[in-house]
Amino acid sequence: MKRPFLFLLHLLVMSLTLANLQVLADEVRPMQPDGRLLLEVSSGAFVISGSENNELRVSVPPEGRSLMPEITGSEEAWTLRFGAMDSEDPIAIHLPQAAELEVRGGHAGLVVRDMNGPRLQLQTVSGPVHIEDSRPRRLVVDSVDGPLRLDSLGRAESRLSSLDGAILARGASERVWLRTLSGQVGLNLRNLLDLDVESLSGSLSAYLQPLEDAVLRARTHSGPMRIELPEGTGLNLHAESHQGSISSEFGGDVVPGQGSNRRLAHRSGSGSVRAELRSVESTIEVAKRPPTARVLVFRERPHFSPGGALRQRRHAFRPPSMESKIEFGIDGQRRVSLQPGQYAEFDLPLDSRQIFARHTNIRSPVELEVVSLEPALYCFSISRSRDWTGTYDQPRVQVEFQLANVPCPEPEELAEFERVEAD
Repeated sequence: MKRPFLFLLHLLVMSLTLANLQVLADEVRPMQPDGRLLLEVSSGAFVISGSENNELRVSVPPEGRSLMPEITGSEEAWTLRFGAMDSEDPIAIHLPQAAELEVRGGHAGLVVRDMNGPRLQLQTVSGPVHIEDSRPRRLVVDSVDGPLRLDSLGRAESRLSSLDGAILARGASERVWLRTLSGQVGLNLRNLLDLDVESLSGSLSAYLQPLEDAVLRARTHSGPMRIELPEGTGLNLHAESHQGSISSEFGGDVVPGQGSNRRLAHRSGSGSVRAELRSVESTIEVAKRPPTARVLVFRERPHFSPGGALRQRRHAFRPPSMESKIEFGIDGQRRVSLQPGQYAEFDLPLDSRQIFARHTNIRSPVELEVVSLEPALYCFSISRSRDWTGTYDQPRVQVEFQLANVPCPEPEELAEFERVEAD
């Protein structure tokens, strides 16, 4: 419940008018909340989002009406097929959050948000893939050489593979299976029970927060391997390399094995987490991650100031941004997206320098400079308000966002907010 450090607070203002809103051409179909969607595309850019509506909605820019897909199926299972795409503007697809989604993407770029169904499966050749704010039970991503940026993972299982594309994955997942030929791999995983990583020549850098009794397996041929674990981890480590060096900050001596092999076996603490690491030609490093602080961030519900004579008109003017999410992050990296009445909690590195909140429709974020940190709990409030100006026919809304370090709420106060998982 500490509040011992200082920030520099900035305030942002956004003005919107009715003239700023762009009308999209839509195709809408009813869809069951637990329905299925198969999307087949060869090229182009797509933003796929889960929503609370029981419908499938395909939106393209007004000049892209000829890009409308072939739509077949029923509300239990729809199939969308797009032809070759010449437009650089992304096509937006909305479907129920709890639906099952499969995408066969070819060379298309894919952004997936807010999908929390039983399965999310993406298959691409070279298109980039970005997943955020999604918690499917099972996640499967398969790419040839497209870069994968996965800011959300499957709750129970994540299966990730790429021949040459980089894989950056972070979030909570009980079981993670990963294969790559030469792509670089960067992992930041928590709530981990089982990890199985195999790479030929790609480097592996991983910060892991395993559960008790977790099993961690990683194998490389010529790619360097660095594994970081919280310093209090009870670790039962077995590492072996044919030609590369081995080091561990958890202790243990490197001894000769068969032939030119080197081996390190060491048990620290309870030894409840078992790690089996192997390399042929490259290095193996096992490091301790220093203590962290803890962040609790919550977003207040908005307070509105109606504009007198504009009160009736403002009900017909509801900019999408008024209900969209605000991102909260550390040192330029987003950690969570919050809607009004939501909160999240996650670790804060002690060497953090900046905390921010940003909105997609505002160019500059609200930034707080960190002066000092201790291993404690810090709480932040994101609040906003709006004021109406202008005329009856052309109302303008001014939206203000504030981010502040505040005293931590009591448990009964926090119970009024919905908890969301941070990445």
